[in-house]
Amino acid sequence: MSADDRREYFRVADDVRVSYRKLDVRSGEQLTRAINAGLPTSFQLRAQIADTDLQLLSARNELQELPQALKQYLFLLEEKIGQLAEVTELLSGNLQAVTICEVSLSGGGIALPTDEALAIGQMVELCMQLAGESGAIHALAEVSDCRECDGGYKVAMEFRSLTEEDQERIIRRTMQRQGELIRAKASDQ
Repeated sequence: MSADDRREYFRVADDVRVSYRKLDVRSGEQLTRAINAGLPTSFQLRAQIADTDLQLLSARNELQELPQALKQYLFLLEEKIGQLAEVTELLSGNLQAVTICEVSLSGGGIALPTDEALAIGQMVELCMQLAGESGAIHALAEVSDCRECDGGYKVAMEFRSLTEEDQERIIRRTMQRQGELIRAKASDQ
């Protein structure tokens, strides 16, 4: 992506839940195939489980009329689902958890803080959850810049493989965030 292409998208600071994993060439090709095929990843499944948990919480409040045995059964099923989510987390590979952090986000890429320096050209698997959304975004990105910053590193990455739907979600979020920042600035004046 050229410098002109990068400027095609709004870039905003936003809080995002993000994890990353360095990839070799073969793993990068496999990830591209999975993204293009629309195959769910463990990160996406975990995000869906978290969304379902919120729905279950709401539904559980309406179960006061059920017999105690049925309530106990449903509680145990919920526990089992939680345990499966933990197993999925353990089996998902060596994603480096960055958790929730402020990033610079656009439809063309992301810049995020890391504890380690990443080589320019390094292919990276990204798993992101945008503020206000329950779905997960899974992307292949390439490191375009890495600089020391505040005792760590600020790593800029360009998206190399990303579904059109996910790119549109990112663009919508950056536009929404830009509106929030403009309104906040206007209210401060």
